[in-house]
Amino acid sequence: MSRGSRSARRRRRRREQIREQLTFRTGCRFVTASVREMAQEDVVAAIAEDRLAEIRAQDPHPLFVALDIAQEGESTGEIARPGERPVKQRKWWSADAIKSFASKLKDAVAGGIAKLWHGSSHDDKKSVGEIVASWTKQIGDRLHAYLVGWIHDPIAKASFADGKITTGSMEADAVFDTTDPQTWLVQAVKAVKGAVLAGDDAKPGFAGATVMASVQELDNKEDGRVDDPITLTDVRDAIRDNGWDPSKVFGKEDLLADRTVADAMKAEVDGQVEAAVKEKDAEIERLKPDAEAWQKHAANERVVGLVDGSELLKDRPKGEVAYIKRVLTVDLSSVDPEQHQATVDAAVQKHLDVIKDTGMTFEAPKPDGGGGGDDDTPPPKPKAKTGPSTEKITVGGQEGISLIDGKDYTDPEVNRQIPQ
Repeated sequence: MSRGSRSARRRRRRREQIREQLTFRTGCRFVTASVREMAQEDVVAAIAEDRLAEIRAQDPHPLFVALDIAQEGESTGEIARPGERPVKQRKWWSADAIKSFASKLKDAVAGGIAKLWHGSSHDDKKSVGEIVASWTKQIGDRLHAYLVGWIHDPIAKASFADGKITTGSMEADAVFDTTDPQTWLVQAVKAVKGAVLAGDDAKPGFAGATVMASVQELDNKEDGRVDDPITLTDVRDAIRDNGWDPSKVFGKEDLLADRTVADAMKAEVDGQVEAAVKEKDAEIERLKPDAEAWQKHAANERVVGLVDGSELLKDRPKGEVAYIKRVLTVDLSSVDPEQHQATVDAAVQKHLDVIKDTGMTFEAPKPDGGGGGDDDTPPPKPKAKTGPSTEKITVGGQEGISLIDGKDYTDPEVNRQIPQ
């Protein structure tokens, strides 16, 4: 037999059992209140299937009560305005006002914020459950608003069993209008907060606001029958057949506490982190050449400033300083910043030694900065070269020696054309 046929047969058997329970034939006992216009089947049928499954998973003996909470016509409940004490006022509810109340109540039920309280008054109340369904129904010439509440508080359950919960009163924010200070017309309902359950001693705003029906599912072991144990396959079939997501069956804490889920999530997150790190590392490697080039450029840009700041050139002739600044090159890209000045000073000293050893002399820069050594005037832009640059210097007291591109070609060591 296929798994699908077994699952279908099991569902049919469950439906038959529920039908038997609701007709008091077998399997379940109920605590009942005054039933007027509603059967027990209607109470359970009003609750969405997935919500009913969630409730049964949390509460093995759920108690549901149905209330005729509001009707078209007059109510005499309290009006609580900001900054004022609540006072009882007559209010007139049209059919449109009842529809507005029912619509806002459905919104609150869908959002899981429609509360069920128990107490002798609105000021003396305790949260005991939730409103899980609502609808409207035309009874005679009046429109009624109904709700089904799930009472999960054990003390409230006991109070209901003792007959101490028979009426209900709603709490809502409404917009009113009046031409008579004693009577208010309900124009619209802005929001519904919930309903307060009370006993016969309480006086609800609507005279007909009473418990219409109730159902409490209890274990019944009198017939000695034991249901087949639920297997993992049954659970999987139920999840598949109802289209449930895992988050609807289990809470976040339950899922994260499962080692398999936690390990899978960790592996997924670790993989995402590893991929992101690799991507960033590749980007860094791609940008590294540009960064190194910029660092080298920025370091070399500092050379001119460091030459100006060298104590070795403080009292040297300006022409000599201009010459050194023009010919000196130092790569500072791999030098510790604290050693930049010392490195430049060492290079300057080498040039000073050459100047001293060769006896080179330099003319002072021209006022327009032609020498390129004036501290306040930047060196002129070099002219386009049409041939080798030639300048005359004095070496060893001998004047008129020409340097071509900075080299003395009268020196046999430089000019290999001169016989040794």
